[in-house]
Amino acid sequence: MDGRNDEEQSLLEKISILEGYRAAIERRREVLDLLETAPNPESAADELSTILGINDLQANAILDLQLRRLDKSSREGIIAELEEGQRRLRLLRDSRQN
Repeated sequence: MDGRNDEEQSLLEKISILEGYRAAIERRREVLDLLETAPNPESAADELSTILGINDLQANAILDLQLRRLDKSSREGIIAELEEGQRRLRLLRDSRQN
């Protein structure tokens, strides 16, 4: 164990998924084209990992993402949620150092 508490670990996982979402949002047309031609979910996840430079957790989260999350309001919400998670992680780490 590396000393991270459950809250920090949970935040890191959430931030990772949101970062994957952000990568997919930024390249959503390419992601949708990839999904249209992928023969199966496993190959889609592998291709997402390659083209977006993301890990398996992020790729699978993208595959589970509902298309309605790609509307403008939802995209902005994902980015805001990512920024909030990053802020909370900094506060958590700062509070441990003091």
